[in-house]
Amino acid sequence: MDLLLSAVAFVCVVVVTVTIHELGHYLLARLTGIRAEAFQVGLGRPLLSRADRGGTRWSLAPIPLGGFVRFRGQSMPIGPRTVAPVSAGSFQAASLGARAATIVAGPGANLLLAALLFSLVPILDPPPARPFTVGTTVGSTAATETEELRSAVAFRPGDVLTRLDGEPIASPSEIQEAVASEPGSSIRLWTVQRGEDEVQLHAPNPFVPIVTGVAEGGPATAAGLRAGDLVAAADGRPLLNPAALGRLVREGGGSAVVLDVIGPDGQRTVQLTPRPEGGAWRIGLTLAPGVVPEVQVPALGEALVIGLSRMVATASATAMAMGSVFDVTAACGTSGPIEIARLAGSALDRGLGTFVAFTAAVSVILAVMNLLPIPVLDGGHLAFLAYEGVTGQPPTERAHALLLRLGVVVLFVLVSAALFNDVFC
Repeated sequence: MDLLLSAVAFVCVVVVTVTIHELGHYLLARLTGIRAEAFQVGLGRPLLSRADRGGTRWSLAPIPLGGFVRFRGQSMPIGPRTVAPVSAGSFQAASLGARAATIVAGPGANLLLAALLFSLVPILDPPPARPFTVGTTVGSTAATETEELRSAVAFRPGDVLTRLDGEPIASPSEIQEAVASEPGSSIRLWTVQRGEDEVQLHAPNPFVPIVTGVAEGGPATAAGLRAGDLVAAADGRPLLNPAALGRLVREGGGSAVVLDVIGPDGQRTVQLTPRPEGGAWRIGLTLAPGVVPEVQVPALGEALVIGLSRMVATASATAMAMGSVFDVTAACGTSGPIEIARLAGSALDRGLGTFVAFTAAVSVILAVMNLLPIPVLDGGHLAFLAYEGVTGQPPTERAHALLLRLGVVVLFVLVSAALFNDVFC
């Protein structure tokens, strides 16, 4: 199931980002009078193909690892060399500026897509309000309202967390950073504003999941877990949400999981061995967040600013990281399609907001990678055009062919290295 999820997520990410990239080339070409003869998403022999009234053949191929647009007068996608005399509507007949803009439009479309997707993230998955305010607790909702659960959570709806161990809390992220650096079972001193009163609570972090149900006869029941227990850590790592335990069990392949539990009788450690059930490993435990904070959904304008800033930051970080691609001493410095597929499945498993953010990041990586000055990539074609702009003529046929072959070799080496890292790192 995890493999299928990863495959589906990977195909969705690649098809969306590649299609937008090629649409950027195509739309800018139309604006500048360049005619497209072929538009294909995917590699290999097309599964579906249809020509429109303008003479462009639209195709969908089975290997979701790329795509291309081929313009009139070209023997290959985007590139300055033609195979026929220059004619109206051909790529070579367009001005140097129009050709450069058409090439840049692909990566530009990816960056625009990333900015829009990053803008959606705080709307789909709103961040906690500032200051951190408790919205609901596991024992305050009608679905889970029991005395055991009410007494298990020290915090109450409406509590405003102001201090942690005597230090002021400036933002919700500070709480997450502080609790992530400590053992999950650590009891901390929290200062909260509860109405008109300032209250001090000795409690574990507010993100600790709480047991809301155990399957009769399952591993959790055998270990003595019951409703109201706080599951503070798994295998020594603090749990900040219920889904983290589910992922640990699934990825463990049946390995025993050690849980740090806080209950009415104090702290204890239990070991659970998952059992196969319905094609998955299960421990017979239902968890819910101990505290759900109030969230702050940004206005549209604010979300767009957030998206643009995240896109710029991601592009900057990606550009700096691209140096490791050519560093032969940096072992496991790059990831290939196998690792990307795994990450795509993990992102989708964590929720729609995380998956959208992952897709945006891949779109940025695709844009930056395509701007590398490697022949056959957009950056290489821009280098050809820069040479033509300086000298007044394109590279010779022999030099052009030699550089393209060199570009194919470089790209093959990079892809091979990424696949090697996926398998052996």
